[in-house]
Amino acid sequence: MADHIQVGDATPRIQYVANGSQAAFTFLFPIFTIADMEVWLDNVKQAGSAYTISGTGISGGGTVLFVIPPANGALVTLRRRLTIARTSDYQDDGVIRAKILNDELDRQTAALQQVAEDANRSVQRSFLSSSSANLTLPEPSAGKSIKWNAAGSGLENSSGDVDQALSIATVGANNAAASAAAAAVSASSAQGSAAQALTAVLGGVKVSATDTTADTLQGKLAAGVNIALTRNNAGGDETLEIAVGGLGTASALASDSDVTLAADSDARLPTQKAVKAYLANNAEVSSAEFSALQQDVIQNYLLDAVNGAWAAGSFSNGGFDAFNTDTIGVNSTNQTYEAGKYYDNPGGVYTQYTPTGAAFGDMIDLGGLAGAFDGVTSAGHTSCAAKNAVTQCFVGKAFLAAQSIGKVVVYGPNNYSWDTYNTGPVTISIYGKSSAPASAADGILLASQSISSTAANQVATFSFAPASYQYVWVEMTKGSAMQYGCIAEVQYFTSSTPADMTLLSSALNPAPASAPTQVKLMALYKDQSGGAALNTDFTAEATRDGGATWIAGTLADTGLTINGFKALWTMIDVGAQPSGTAVKYRLKALNGKTQQVKAAALMTR
Repeated sequence: MADHIQVGDATPRIQYVANGSQAAFTFLFPIFTIADMEVWLDNVKQAGSAYTISGTGISGGGTVLFVIPPANGALVTLRRRLTIARTSDYQDDGVIRAKILNDELDRQTAALQQVAEDANRSVQRSFLSSSSANLTLPEPSAGKSIKWNAAGSGLENSSGDVDQALSIATVGANNAAASAAAAAVSASSAQGSAAQALTAVLGGVKVSATDTTADTLQGKLAAGVNIALTRNNAGGDETLEIAVGGLGTASALASDSDVTLAADSDARLPTQKAVKAYLANNAEVSSAEFSALQQDVIQNYLLDAVNGAWAAGSFSNGGFDAFNTDTIGVNSTNQTYEAGKYYDNPGGVYTQYTPTGAAFGDMIDLGGLAGAFDGVTSAGHTSCAAKNAVTQCFVGKAFLAAQSIGKVVVYGPNNYSWDTYNTGPVTISIYGKSSAPASAADGILLASQSISSTAANQVATFSFAPASYQYVWVEMTKGSAMQYGCIAEVQYFTSSTPADMTLLSSALNPAPASAPTQVKLMALYKDQSGGAALNTDFTAEATRDGGATWIAGTLADTGLTINGFKALWTMIDVGAQPSGTAVKYRLKALNGKTQQVKAAALMTR
């Protein structure tokens, strides 16, 4: 078996027409290094960050994988471009090794193929031509065209300006347009005569879309064999309903409005409202089932393929961590493991803020509005919406001046669950606004949690990017309007600018059998700051040598979102790192931006 590239008879250029979803494009000619490949979309040469290349040093070629699939209809051109230069030098009386000689001849053959491809795409005479004319181009001359000279023995510049010929042609076109306009006037006269003839057939009565003369259309038009005409509104403005035979009874085409669709639906016109109601009434997958299905899909999505982008080659040694427990906290820095099973960096230092303004809201039972801010987190100080009233209620504080809040802790009483006598779940949301809210959700949503526990002594913690508002409140959406919604205490905390967070995984276990050359990494990610940029404020890296060296990847959005978290992915070439099988990933949240990571997956090849 050869230990060098076999340069076969393959043209070092290939083109595809993109379909909008395909991201991987193969090439059948070998390349020696990644720098040997040029990638074009239409007439724009692509930067190396727009794609990755596999198959370097493989005789049969490889694959170009775009980070974002090219648009539908885009022309994808892949071609090998070598720097034609001799870099080898054989010494007198030196030993010439077969591999060195083979590599040199491979490059020379590839260079000759490149020159042949360029020559075949240049202007040239047919090999059957008997002409000996000189094909040298004349010196450029502005506005002139190139033509054969009078003897047909060479090329020369024209004497006239081609733009003048265009002006002459434009004048001719304008004259032709004027003639066409005159002809249109004559045609209009002919149309008028045709309209008069139609009026005569209808007995001299002019017909319009509506006609105040009763029975005009009904009396003048006869139904065909398969058409039934029904007149409506006799004696007034007249309209016609038309039904085509063979699609049910020969009656007017009524519209469907029922959610079950009528028995003769194929003779009716379905309205958009009827179709929407039918689909809603006949859904076969519940929202809970669909949510569970989404979770299954994302795990398979993370471990298998992204729009076919991972199809080339065999990836193995997959690891998926949903962060159901604090699995990597011991390795990481400046991270907070939240109750929602994700890591974030909500702020550097929290300080409890004692509100000095007035309480507001509609939670009036027991402890009332003031009870939510008296510092007591036990029973007897609950603040809950009136029974049998609403499913939403809220309580908050109007600060004397705008205050930056980065964390809110909400306590349930020790003798009630969040939603008394009901199995839940309840949703607790934090809102802020610069003016008094008109309703429970009339503000900027800062954070939210769905809580299904029915136990007492519940505590919900909400951390988010520091936001400055004069009004900050807690909204509770109960499981039922028939039940109490209970809150014992609300505490506000100020927060400093978030510290940069680093999430460092443990080594992939089991380790790959041999040193991998590529690492695929995916993560479920959410930007809490609203202004974080991928690959600048949130970065991803991989290593195969246990973290002695790291290689950065280019993160891209897969377009899939699960429970508000985006699925990001990158493929990282670690072949140039020191050899090893201790594969790890490193994710960073940078530049003072609050960001969350809910899950990560790692695969190697």
